[in-house]
Amino acid sequence: ILDLFVEAKKKKASASATVHLEVVAGLREYFDRTLGKLLLYRIERVQYNEIVAANAGFSPSEWYGAEHLLRLFVKLPQLLGRLHLEEQAAEALQVRLQEVLKFLHKTPQRFFTAEYYYPDEAYMTAFAPKGKK
Repeated sequence: ILDLFVEAKKKKASASATVHLEVVAGLREYFDRTLGKLLLYRIERVQYNEIVAANAGFSPSEWYGAEHLLRLFVKLPQLLGRLHLEEQAAEALQVRLQEVLKFLHKTPQRFFTAEYYYPDEAYMTAFAPKGKK
């Protein structure tokens, strides 16, 4: 998704291609580092751990899609707040991040799954938080 965003931006405005590449690189880094601990639901972590164990050099941004990327956007204000960016830099970053969201919004059928997978009761029971079985 992030690579497609950069390609779309390159076609429209090559002058800002470097900035978009930097923003996407940062998003990818945040996504890869935070997915397992911050972005996944408890029952999703089982699948995540299985994928990590079975795939050397695992990169979450190559496996997970738009739904999980949006979860990162929800956490970004908290994560970026720790960087203490100057106001001008923060505003410029915010504009670029909004461009990514607009890109996702433009063609949702391209990036979001049409059907939600509902795990069966046995799966939910096995991975429910303690005390909620």
